[in-house]
Amino acid sequence: MDIRDSFYQDGVSDCLTCVLNERNPLTGSYTMLATDYEARMCSPFTEGHYDPNGDKEHVGRSVGSIGKRQVSRC
Repeated sequence: MDIRDSFYQDGVSDCLTCVLNERNPLTGSYTMLATDYEARMCSPFTEGHYDPNGDKEHVGRSVGSIGKRQVSRC
């Protein structure tokens, strides 16, 4: 799996969300991993809505390559 995009959202414990390139063919949802900013804790892998060309407010603002560094710590 590779990271497709990463997002940061203020005010939540799992503030960094990484969208992976794995996609559920039945639902269209992407595999996601959330972690705190220091990558001390990671959530279980989840699935969620991600439209590369649409609204992404529900996952926060894009933070680019920081997600790759953080997820490599998990």
